[in-house]
Amino acid sequence: MLPERLFDPTDDALLYHYCSPEAFVSIIENRTIRFSDINMLNDAEEGRWGYQVWERAASSLLDPGRPLPEGLASEPVDRSFLDAVDQTFSSIQFSVMSFIAAFSKDGDSLSQWRAYADDGRGYAIGFRSSALRRLPVTLLEVCYDIDQQTEEMREEILAVFLEWLTKDKDTGPWFRTRCAELIMSSIAFKNPAWREEREVRCQHAVPVKMAPDGFRFVPAGGVSEGQDVPPEPVRFQVRSGAIVAYLDLPFDHTRTPIAEIVMGPKCGNAPMNVSFLLGNAGYGAVPLRGAGAAYV
Repeated sequence: MLPERLFDPTDDALLYHYCSPEAFVSIIENRTIRFSDINMLNDAEEGRWGYQVWERAASSLLDPGRPLPEGLASEPVDRSFLDAVDQTFSSIQFSVMSFIAAFSKDGDSLSQWRAYADDGRGYAIGFRSSALRRLPVTLLEVCYDIDQQTEEMREEILAVFLEWLTKDKDTGPWFRTRCAELIMSSIAFKNPAWREEREVRCQHAVPVKMAPDGFRFVPAGGVSEGQDVPPEPVRFQVRSGAIVAYLDLPFDHTRTPIAEIVMGPKCGNAPMNVSFLLGNAGYGAVPLRGAGAAYV
């Protein structure tokens, strides 16, 4: 796991989920957050970008002109180690899929109103980060700086390399687990073009079974606050003609998970309408505010 990417704020920071009016009503009434297969999100580079970071970091470790950080490695990185990591990546690529729900640290972003909230007609739901941490998920803060991405990946590869040396170059289950952690956490690396989104990704891992009788997701649930969480079924929907796998994870609405709601710049609903929806769904008085930027 890439420790720098784990989102762990010192205070109960708010994370905003931009959504259409229809999705907003569904989230409030059903008390669930929708997670979609990362391979089916709006960024065409998803998946490939993280692997490209790995390639750059691995190549730099073989560069004789670039010294290894003092204390992180006692000897040059063995090419056979990097080959073993790459082969393990290939073997587990489709054994576990990341299902993602996207949040932003910015609750009033014009580009996100346009892209994710029905062209400004929707809402940004301000969730308390503590409520999201209670889900069976990992919170990852996205890094958009290419040099920083490479350095973070490089340091984590070196950490695995040292462990590999202490285990007599064993590539058993522990090695597969560490490689899987690298793959899963590398989704926190994105193209700098997405920087203004200030994204925090809520990640839920779903195992995959690939058998002669067909491929299928095998949801495994997870752990929340030390308690086992039952799995939620994977379903499918069509978005812009594409088949998208998703699952809905429930949150506890009795523990005030929502701190505020931001109404989009083109939102046609009166605040009272939203307040009635929230009240009938059992949320109480949630503060509402309008977006700061208007556009046509």
